[in-house]
Amino acid sequence: MSAEELLDTIASSIKIENEDPIVAVAQIPDNLKEFVTKDALKILPIVEGNTLTWYRGDALYIIEILWPKIQEKQTISLSFAQKYGIAWSSLQKSYSPLQVQKINPDAVIPAKAHPLDTGYDITAIRVVKENFGPGVTLFGTGLIVRPPDGYYVDMVARSSTCKLGWGIANHVGIIDAQYRGELCIPMFKLTPEAKDLELPARVAQIIVRRLELTDIEEVADVGETHRGAGGFGSSGK
Repeated sequence: MSAEELLDTIASSIKIENEDPIVAVAQIPDNLKEFVTKDALKILPIVEGNTLTWYRGDALYIIEILWPKIQEKQTISLSFAQKYGIAWSSLQKSYSPLQVQKINPDAVIPAKAHPLDTGYDITAIRVVKENFGPGVTLFGTGLIVRPPDGYYVDMVARSSTCKLGWGIANHVGIIDAQYRGELCIPMFKLTPEAKDLELPARVAQIIVRRLELTDIEEVADVGETHRGAGGFGSSGK
């Protein structure tokens, strides 16, 4: 028995018990219970006897992760597909807060300067690692964030950060919905003359965005348009 057999077994038996809120349930034999780990499943279920149960966003994500196997192991009914679609739509229509956990007493809870601002300001409070990459310093926020089900988080620089002579190394950081580590900010000096950051420093902001799921389909030809392959300024300066 192995973790791969666990995934096959779950994919063969998983069902959607309820769509709003969504509940996904699968059955496994006793000899596979030892493989129910985060490494194997990414999203841990609630285990009761031989029954594995996932709720809300976790249910959607486990189905998404296992979808190729589910299609292989099950004859997908219209009911299954409809329940999945209803559950996904209901999550995106419902209001849920962005959950934030402080893992450092000096951490600063994200906040907007104005109610209609798009992003929540994020504060760097400590150096996690120098030379994280060439010329890059990794700063910690002391925060763990959990987006609402059906959403993820983008992290970008505040508009004033460039005035400090610093920028975010990867420009846009995508915080996946299932990430539960510390929110960290990789930063680099725009010029060698830039001063070291005085901590704490509000240097970034997070933006909550809706997660859109789609499949990848390989085709022989994607078709032609009037524009064609024109890019990189081909339409004029």
